[in-house]
Parts: sequence; C-alpha cells; structure tokens
Amino acid sequence: TAKDGTVIGAGTDIGPMSLCYRKDLFEKAGLPTDREAVAKAVAGGWEDYLKLGEQYKKKAPSGTYFMDSASAMYNAVVSSSSEQYYDADGKPVYKDSQSVKQGWDLAAEAAAKKLAQGLPQFTDAWNAALRKGTVATVACPAWMAGQISINSGDSFKGKWDISRAPGSTAANWGGSFLAVPKSGKHVKEATELVKWLTAPEQ
Repeated sequence: TAKDGTVIGAGTDIGPMSLCYRKDLFEKAGLPTDREAVAKAVAGGWEDYLKLGEQYKKKAPSGTYFMDSASAMYNAVVSSSSEQYYDADGKPVYKDSQSVKQGWDLAAEAAAKKLAQGLPQFTDAWNAALRKGTVATVACPAWMAGQISINSGDSFKGKWDISRAPGSTAANWGGSFLAVPKSGKHVKEATELVKWLTAPEQ
C-alpha cells in the first residue's frame, strides 16, 4: 500500500528468511541436525554460518559443498538489513551501505574458503546439484523450499530440513505481487482477477 492507503499490488508470496539444510550430510560431517541446535549454531549471524561451513568442510562427505553459491549468501545477508540499496527517501546508498559491504565481504570469504559450489541459482547446473545431492545448505526465503523440493526430487525427500536464518533480525528476500495499471483497458475485470488469484482459496 501507498502512504495514503491506496493498494498498489496484491501479494502472491513472501520471502521471510530461513536456512534449508540436509540433515543427512550434517550428520555425516559431525554437525548438529536438530533445527534448534542448527539455529543456535548460527545465532550470532552470517559469520557464524561461515564458521559452521568450515566445520562442515573438515568432514564433508566427498563431492559435497556447504552452500550452493556465495552470491546467494550475499543476497541473504543484504536482505537481513533494513537499509539495503536505498534509504527511506528512495536515495541510492549502495556505495556506502553497510549491508552491501558486509554481504560482499562474507561472500568473498565463502568463495575464498571454497565453502560454496559456485553455482548461480536457478541455472541447469544448480538444478543438477540439488538433484545429485551435492549441496548441504541453501539460504532459504520461504519460496525457496518449493524450488529445493522440486529439484531434489524423491531421492532426497525427507532429508532436507529448515531452521531459523543466521542472526537475530528478521530478513525478507523477495516475494511477488500482482498489480493492475490504471491505464489498462479492462481495469475493473483485471482487478477482480487479481483479487481472485490472491484469495486464500487459490
């Protein structure tokens, strides 16, 4: 909604952040597998997540990686901050943004320590890695769980779990909205369609 209460778009999905992880790979690497224990291990933030990754790497099952990509972790870190690329007035602040700097530095560290498989998300290689089971964790906004489930297939059904995201602050990565331009030819009908598509029943 706009400041005056005008509805701009109706949400179809949201992206509160969590951490998706493979319980079986964690167990083989000697890491905790319980959701609460995993959440506690990364409670200090994304730095703790990297420390957990270093522990994983020491006993990692052959051919597996702690995370899918450093760039995905970068997005997750930035999404954990209330101020990201723009300030409250809409002014670009990415050059001086603390969250952008932190995300970049941590992503670079993850890449340098070879904790990431280096797969851009949603590519064929990324899909294949989930299908082959070579990734132990994925930064997981709510909609990501569906992607993991689809691409992992039946072979890894029940082996993935979800824990709280690193850190203590709420984070949101993405989400989709449907909007109807005022200049459209069928605004009334389109608005009714959006209301129907975003109703709980659908």
